[in-house]
Amino acid sequence: MMRAMTANHTIDCVASTRLFGQRTSTSTRRASLFGGVAVLMLIGSGCGKESTPAPAVVAQPSAAVVKRAAPPAAAAPGATSTSKTMATPTAAGAVANVKAAAPEAADAPKAQDPVAARAKKLFGDAPRSKVIVRELLPEGDTKLKAALADELALSKVAGTDPIVFFTAEWCQPCGVIKGLLTDNKVVQDKTAGGHFIVINITKWRSQAKHLIEGNVPDALPLLTRVDYDGKPIRNSRQTRLGLYSEHAAGDGLATLITGKQPAGDRPPPVNPDDIRSEIQVRSKNVNNGKTTVVMDLVLRNGENQRRWFVLPSHGPDPSALRFSGITRQAFAGDSGLVAHRYESDRPLTLVPVSAWGTVELKGWVAEVPPGETMVTFWKLLKATVDTKPLTFDKKVKQHIVVSDAGALKDLGTDTQRGRLLVEVGDAHALMLD
Repeated sequence: MMRAMTANHTIDCVASTRLFGQRTSTSTRRASLFGGVAVLMLIGSGCGKESTPAPAVVAQPSAAVVKRAAPPAAAAPGATSTSKTMATPTAAGAVANVKAAAPEAADAPKAQDPVAARAKKLFGDAPRSKVIVRELLPEGDTKLKAALADELALSKVAGTDPIVFFTAEWCQPCGVIKGLLTDNKVVQDKTAGGHFIVINITKWRSQAKHLIEGNVPDALPLLTRVDYDGKPIRNSRQTRLGLYSEHAAGDGLATLITGKQPAGDRPPPVNPDDIRSEIQVRSKNVNNGKTTVVMDLVLRNGENQRRWFVLPSHGPDPSALRFSGITRQAFAGDSGLVAHRYESDRPLTLVPVSAWGTVELKGWVAEVPPGETMVTFWKLLKATVDTKPLTFDKKVKQHIVVSDAGALKDLGTDTQRGRLLVEVGDAHALMLD
């Protein structure tokens, strides 16, 4: 029997988000003493062509995954599969059971369409009031075309608008789009009624490349609006979706849902006052010539990829720093935010900020040596440790608020010595006098 798993993510729009920043150029080093303007970066050519894929791996289902049986390739018209949460008899047994249960009376009520019953169970009574995101996952000898046909049958009876979304783990903008569809209320509201069928090309391999006639996913992201027979209506690739803001991305996806071509490949003019990160001093105390400053920070990232920020410190542009160790520190609460402190005579603390995300740190403490009259924090375009790119620990939440940023818990120190090299994008400075 062929089987398929479907990662089911039916979205009710309840979360609230807001956009804070855009980039307008990609200068490598730029500083401003009184508030730098975040710079907007567009996705240029997307992820490009796929490198040699790793062998397909069957994903382990999470709590949001629903296993379902894909219909056999030679099944009779109208044949459907059932959710694993229900009894799953053989095909012959299923037909026999239905016939045996059917009353013989002429006025017997008509049995409910099993496809409609599944759609209602999966999507609820008002599927067009929300955006549906479901990933098709291979299992056993599953055939992708059969799994897609089954999903399109559900979309048809639900009255949703199907979009096949080709993606891969190595495709960064693909992850941005998926995150917007599942986590961003602005985008969810704009795409209500859309049914996004996610297909990972590294898991499905050649089946994905030959799924839709004349539509090879050789450059990602690729989203294709299809009809209920799986025939393409409209394609959208890479920056066509306008991935420079949540509103632009939502509008682009909504346009694609209607079967038209999005035109969001150029950003509108940006008001610098709307995208500036912020520093506000709570208190300042001077003891033995050393100044301790308690401040509130709002770090805003207006790009479609995660960025590192250097928290307020003293000293020159941190383009190169020799360090004696790296201490990982967790902020209090359930934010999941972890800072990296590079130990030296002028230590630097780095925190990650999500794509189009914000981090609010209330009560951050900075110590300034005698004679220093300014603290600065930087947004980094690039960071390497001994020539190796500095990687992010895990997925970072889009919006984080830390109510007591001065309460940090040490997670351990790596005593390795090395050199931190960074490429500065923006600098934000605060005068202390």
